[in-house]
Amino acid sequence: MLPYAENNDGTLTLTRCCSVGGLGGNPFRDGSFEYYISEKIRDNDAKATGPFIMGCLELNK
Repeated sequence: MLPYAENNDGTLTLTRCCSVGGLGGNPFRDGSFEYYISEKIRDNDAKATGPFIMGCLELNK
Protein backbone atom coordinates (compact mmCIF):
# COMPACT_ATOMS: atom_id res chain seq x y z
CA MET A 1 0.00 0.00 0.00
CA LEU A 2 1.44 3.36 -1.00
CA PRO A 3 1.57 6.15 1.60
CA TYR A 4 -0.13 8.49 -0.86
CA ALA A 5 -2.87 8.70 -3.46
CA GLU A 6 -2.62 10.68 -6.67
CA ASN A 7 -5.61 12.94 -7.24
CA ASN A 8 -7.22 13.70 -10.60
CA ASP A 9 -5.66 17.18 -10.62
CA GLY A 10 -2.13 15.76 -10.22
CA THR A 11 -1.74 16.59 -6.52
CA LEU A 12 -0.97 14.00 -3.85
CA THR A 13 -2.87 13.09 -0.71
CA LEU A 14 -0.77 11.62 2.10
CA THR A 15 -2.84 8.75 3.44
CA ARG A 16 -3.03 6.95 6.79
CA CYS A 17 -1.10 9.57 8.81
CA CYS A 18 -1.01 9.43 12.61
CA SER A 19 -3.02 12.49 13.63
CA VAL A 20 -1.60 12.78 17.16
CA GLY A 21 1.71 11.93 18.74
CA GLY A 22 3.56 12.86 21.86
CA LEU A 23 4.84 11.80 25.24
CA GLY A 24 3.70 12.47 28.78
CA GLY A 25 0.35 14.06 29.45
CA ASN A 26 -2.66 12.79 31.30
CA PRO A 27 -3.43 10.02 30.60
CA PHE A 28 0.24 9.14 30.19
CA ARG A 29 1.44 8.54 26.62
CA ASP A 30 4.42 6.19 26.72
CA GLY A 31 5.54 6.42 23.09
CA SER A 32 5.27 2.66 22.60
CA PHE A 33 4.35 0.98 19.33
CA GLU A 34 0.96 0.11 20.85
CA TYR A 35 0.35 3.78 21.68
CA TYR A 36 1.07 4.99 18.15
CA ILE A 37 -0.95 2.31 16.36
CA SER A 38 -3.94 3.03 18.61
CA GLU A 39 -4.04 6.74 17.67
CA LYS A 40 -6.50 8.04 15.09
CA ILE A 41 -5.33 8.23 11.50
CA ARG A 42 -6.21 10.85 8.92
CA ASP A 43 -5.10 12.10 5.53
CA ASN A 44 -2.72 15.01 4.96
CA ASP A 45 -1.50 15.48 8.51
CA ALA A 46 1.37 17.98 8.45
CA LYS A 47 3.60 15.75 10.60
CA ALA A 48 3.75 13.21 7.77
CA THR A 49 5.21 15.62 5.21
CA GLY A 50 8.84 15.46 6.39
CA PRO A 51 9.01 11.65 6.62
CA PHE A 52 7.35 11.35 3.21
CA ILE A 53 9.89 13.69 1.59
CA MET A 54 12.79 11.91 3.31
CA GLY A 55 11.49 8.56 2.06
CA CYS A 56 11.23 9.88 -1.49
CA LEU A 57 14.80 11.16 -1.31
CA GLU A 58 16.04 7.77 -0.08
CA LEU A 59 14.26 6.00 -2.95
CA ASN A 60 15.88 8.36 -5.44
CA LYS A 61 19.46 7.53 -4.35
